[in-house]
Amino acid sequence: RDRPLCEGRVDVGCRAVTAALFRSEAYRRNTEVRLTFCGHESQCNVDDMQSTSVVISGGLIRGLQPHEDAVASRLRLALDDASNSKQEGRERREEAGLRCIQGGFKQCVVDALHFCPSGSSVLVLTYDGDPIYVVMEKLRVKLTEGGTERREPQHVTVILGDHKGLTQQEFDDVANAVEGAGCELLRCTLGPVTLLGSQCITICHHYMDNFLHHCPDKLVEVHPEVAKMRRQRHDRGRASKAR
Repeated sequence: RDRPLCEGRVDVGCRAVTAALFRSEAYRRNTEVRLTFCGHESQCNVDDMQSTSVVISGGLIRGLQPHEDAVASRLRLALDDASNSKQEGRERREEAGLRCIQGGFKQCVVDALHFCPSGSSVLVLTYDGDPIYVVMEKLRVKLTEGGTERREPQHVTVILGDHKGLTQQEFDDVANAVEGAGCELLRCTLGPVTLLGSQCITICHHYMDNFLHHCPDKLVEVHPEVAKMRRQRHDRGRASKAR
């Protein structure tokens, strides 16, 4: 809170997290968002090993509110813990669903695809790609071919550049990482109008919700008695803080 959100355009990253992880009264539980921070723009090298990427998982995050101050606070917590080489121990509630990756954009992409089953799809948003509705129809056919559910569901990874877009070297790095992971690379465009990053994420979610699948309200159904015990423990904690 002591530093303005516009410094280093942290506000852009915060809006991207909000667009990626939130819907009305719920998180997108099977969505994960990654942001690469590379320091001051004048010294920025997005693939420098001094860069850090923050990973926020919608399936694990707890108590995060959909506004920029709350998101910025969580990002700062993750980056501070990474820079201080935090020791393994009991995880605080605010740290759930957060982790950091040392290295820049290339390392972030490689790490993301490490968790993708072979045959998964990677969409790179670019001005000269195929229209998104065409790409989504291809993916819908691909994911439903054979008429049976796959034992290991395929992932869809969307890569969005900053206001400068991806350089040719960065695109080549993505292509090499995709090939190494056994995934499929698709170039996709959202249309002729330049949009904000958060708007791009919202549009991608809209098309994936309609063509592919939508995120469930809960990944795992909790037994009613367990849920009751959790609520009671939470209420006791709030009462103790009030005293």
